[in-house]
This record gives sequence, structure tokens and C-alpha cells, in this order.
Amino acid sequence: MLSAETEENKSFAVGHLALGYILSNTSARLLKTKLNIPVVLMLSVIPDIDILIQMLVPAVEHRGPTHSIIMAFIVFIPIFAVYRKKAAPYLVALISHSLIGDYIVGGGVQLLWPVTTRCFGMSIGIRSQTNITME
Repeated sequence: MLSAETEENKSFAVGHLALGYILSNTSARLLKTKLNIPVVLMLSVIPDIDILIQMLVPAVEHRGPTHSIIMAFIVFIPIFAVYRKKAAPYLVALISHSLIGDYIVGGGVQLLWPVTTRCFGMSIGIRSQTNITME
């Protein structure tokens, strides 16, 4: 059973999925490109892969390097080189997880890793009325 503190630090995947889909779909429409929805949904939750990695390597922090927008841009450089504007909605899905979803709920996101390990966020509790309304 999860403790209240552990539960507070986890975000709802449904919110990440919905946010990633809505924002990437909007950007795809603006850019007049087609969207691969399964890829968008995968990218919108992939930063939380660190939760699985943490089971194998306890030193890995949740909301650490996998949530960095700097790393997202670096990973997407070759993708943009090949697909140009078609790649933008997928980058939007990926960074929405950290930049909007986890920044608002839970806080403590290393957005600028590896430049700094400083954590950013609003720290709105996952059980708060504000979060429930936004979710």
C-alpha cells in the first residue's frame, strides 16, 4: 500500500495523456500535419519511465533527467532534421508532461537538467481541489 506522501508525489497518467493529446492535436492542426495518436500518447507519459528505472536503480530520481526539457530538445534535434514541422506536435506532447503537468502538480521537476539540478514547480497537491478541477 502506498503512503500518503508517496501518493502525493505521483501524478495521474490520464491527465498527462489528455494534456499531451489536446496540445499536440492543436499544434498539428495549426501546422497542418497529420498526427499519430498512439505515438503522441506514448510520448506524453514517457518521462515517467524513471519510475520503472527507479525500481532497478534506486539512485534515479523521479522528475529528474527524464523530465528535462533541455534533454527533450536534444533528443528531438535529429527528428526535426528529418521530419521538420511534422515533428513539432510530438515534441509538444513530450514536453507538456514536464512543463505543464508535473510543473503544476507536485512541483520539484528538474526542467533544466543537466544545466542545473534545481527543481521547479508550483507544488499543488494531487488531492487538492485545484488539481481535481484541472484534471
